[in-house]
Amino acid sequence: MRHIELACTAAHLARKISCETQSIQYLLEGIQHGLGVGVLPRAAITATGYGLVAVPLTPALTRAISAATARHHPPTPVTSAFLHQLRERRTLPEGTNGRHPCG
Repeated sequence: MRHIELACTAAHLARKISCETQSIQYLLEGIQHGLGVGVLPRAAITATGYGLVAVPLTPALTRAISAATARHHPPTPVTSAFLHQLRERRTLPEGTNGRHPCG
């Protein structure tokens, strides 16, 4: 199950999904035209100019995000410094060297 589905199930909230999209722009346009409601990051709602209102969810949904670097190229000095800062702030796990192969 996806993140939102898990949260809805935990809250015993029934959903009726009429459509799904991978495009935030299409989702926002659909909401603007009255097709329903969407669950997406607050910044995607407030920074768009679509005239939408962000309604906070309680409890708030959270998810893990990652810093992306090129698989076949060593990090540049600036990238290494940035990843170091993330580790210093405990945003990136120790021992990963900022790299975790994906897909």
